Amino acid sequence: MPATACRPSVPIDPQGDPMNTTNDNPLLHVHCIMETPVLDARKWAKVPTSPTDGCLIDMEDTVAQDRKLEGRAAVVKALSDPSFFGDRVLLSRPNGLNTPWGLDDTIALARAGAENVILPMVTGPADVLEYQRILHEHDADPNLIAGCETPAAVANVEAIVAIDRVIGLGFGEGDLTAAMGVPIFEPDGAINPIVMAARTRAYLAAAGAGCAMLDIPFLHDLKDLDELRRRGDELLRMGATGLFALYPPHAEVINELYTPDASAVDHARTIVDVFEKAAAEGNPAVQLPDGKAVLIHDFKKAQQLLARVRS
Repeated sequence: MPATACRPSVPIDPQGDPMNTTNDNPLLHVHCIMETPVLDARKWAKVPTSPTDGCLIDMEDTVAQDRKLEGRAAVVKALSDPSFFGDRVLLSRPNGLNTPWGLDDTIALARAGAENVILPMVTGPADVLEYQRILHEHDADPNLIAGCETPAAVANVEAIVAIDRVIGLGFGEGDLTAAMGVPIFEPDGAINPIVMAARTRAYLAAAGAGCAMLDIPFLHDLKDLDELRRRGDELLRMGATGLFALYPPHAEVINELYTPDASAVDHARTIVDVFEKAAAEGNPAVQLPDGKAVLIHDFKKAQQLLARVRS
């Protein structure tokens, strides 16, 4: 099964923008992904009752170097029992191919039938295609989420999201700033402008390709839920579709921020209904029942909100 260099072209509407074709992207419905150490039995036992809709099954950051083989075996075992996770979307992460464990990790995920694989620390499309080649050689063709956490990945992000089966990006400001040798935060507490510039480029690339945009906001104080709320809201308004959580109390805040409320969903459905009805009738003037005009950007934003609603 050969690796595919580019995804099929995204349909373009008459205004020159990508049409809403992303409702089948399983990551767009995922708001909070808990990163739980698979080798920590106490924490792992809490996964089934965690208030999250995604779970990261990790071999990389949460597994110490002297336990990598044990971690791999635990991940494979976890994937063999999907009922343990309920209806959560599962994301599996191997170690990077530039490590002693990455190749065997990737093969193990292929054989275990992992459906969504996070590719850590990629630098460009060649890295993604190499992961894909290995997976294909072992009869696996999972969805791919590329880590955008190196300067090279940011520089090549448009080419990365153009690869077939890449359905999401994961932005990592911690690894990015470590690679650059710069701080995440400015002296006044604001985010380093270079981080925001990199994040903006990643978000635009993801949106342009119809990919999910996952992020992980670092905080001055991990337990400061007000800071999490501020940062999470900022990322939502930039275009994040979901966040990773490292600390269980974060899940409730993230869910509240990223789950559209019922009134917003109803309003979005009304906009889509009246716009599509008017378009079918050839009527250029679109109005809501209260007389408010509906413009094309209102319609697109309504589509995007509905794409985030759990089916």
